[in-house]
Amino acid sequence: MFTCGIVEDESMSMERIKRLLNEIDSNIKILFEAINCEEFIKKANLLQPDVIFLDINVGDKLIFDVLGSIEYEPHIVFVTAYDEYTLKAFEEGAIDYILKPISKERLSRTIEKLIKLGLKRQKPEYYLSQLSRLPVKYGEEIYLLDTNDIIYLKADNKIVHIVTKEKVFQCTMPLHIILSKLPSKDFIQVHKSYVISIKSISKIKKWFQNTYIVLMNNGTEIRISRSYQNNFFKILGLKE
Repeated sequence: MFTCGIVEDESMSMERIKRLLNEIDSNIKILFEAINCEEFIKKANLLQPDVIFLDINVGDKLIFDVLGSIEYEPHIVFVTAYDEYTLKAFEEGAIDYILKPISKERLSRTIEKLIKLGLKRQKPEYYLSQLSRLPVKYGEEIYLLDTNDIIYLKADNKIVHIVTKEKVFQCTMPLHIILSKLPSKDFIQVHKSYVISIKSISKIKKWFQNTYIVLMNNGTEIRISRSYQNNFFKILGLKE
């Protein structure tokens, strides 16, 4: 099958991952275990397993601070309780991001993904563009959401609600950060709390005092803020 390493500073979580891997496929060989970043880098570079399962906060460091010290290119799978680092993880080339508590079913899907990839390592851009477009949370799982399915995004305090044709996803990344990751030709900000999909616009209606409302194809009406109005019409090639 393949070889792996596990980086986890909580003994119960470490034992759970080991047990689940063995239950899923006893041919998966664990080459090392590490409980801190220094041990991780030393063992990874020495033993070079195919896959490394990583927590994000290990000891007193974030794992991202030391990933650059790995001298080869393993597949990276994050297993963590933190959902706010999802996008960062995929930018680092992770093939999956599993939220704790980890289940056998969820880990099995990751193993299947590894098998389909054939353990061939790709550049980080591949995982962002090929596996998905935007990593978002839904329930206790991370979905890789195709931006073609997004109708609009709404910021509500520290949560951004991503409305699609079928579901409403939640993301903890700030709206302006998400917008920077979306295709600029397809999305536009119309209010400090709203970003909309241009192709999901059904109608633009004039409101009062020379302001406008956008009717989305799911029936939602969104008011265009005055501060975004000029840019909105400019991008659409329209005159107010």
